[in-house]
Parts: sequence; structure tokens; C-alpha cells
Amino acid sequence: MTKSFKDINKIQKNTSKLIEIIESSRQRLQLKPWNRIPESEWLNIAKQCGEDEKKEILVQLRLLDDQLKKIPKWDGDWQDDIFFEKQFLKGLLKLIK
Repeated sequence: MTKSFKDINKIQKNTSKLIEIIESSRQRLQLKPWNRIPESEWLNIAKQCGEDEKKEILVQLRLLDDQLKKIPKWDGDWQDDIFFEKQFLKGLLKLIK
């Protein structure tokens, strides 16, 4: 996960099981904290999500947008982290039925 997603998770105490699902997938794949979840795993994650997780993703996306506005222009790495996290969450949102 990117540092921005972890930061948001700390802010949002009232989360559904989305974080648990993602962390479980990361552990199963033995990913390091800086590794992104491969797109091939997104469907497996999405299959475990429901309406609560969809709502949480929408909240997370809004928080990421807010956070992006506060990042200094020179901090391209953090901007990239947020971009990839948003890409991941939007991808999940499309896959959740």
C-alpha cells in the first residue's frame, strides 16, 4: 500500500472490512509495503467486497483528492503514490458487483 492509503486508514477509524481484505491479499501475495497489488489480484479482492466497501472506496477517493491538494508541487513521489492508489481504488470500484 502507498503511504497515503495508510495515512487515510489512520484518519478514518470507522472502516468496513476493506482494509482487512486488502491486507489479507497483500499478505497472501507476500508483498512488501512499497509493492503495489498487481491488477491480476484486483478481481479477487473485489469479489470479497459489497456495498459497505463501495461506500468506503468512495470516501477514500474523496480523502485522497483532498490530500492531493495539500501536497507540495515538488513532492512528485507522494503525488505518484496517490495517483496509483486512486487507480487501484477506481479499478476495484468497477469490479465490485
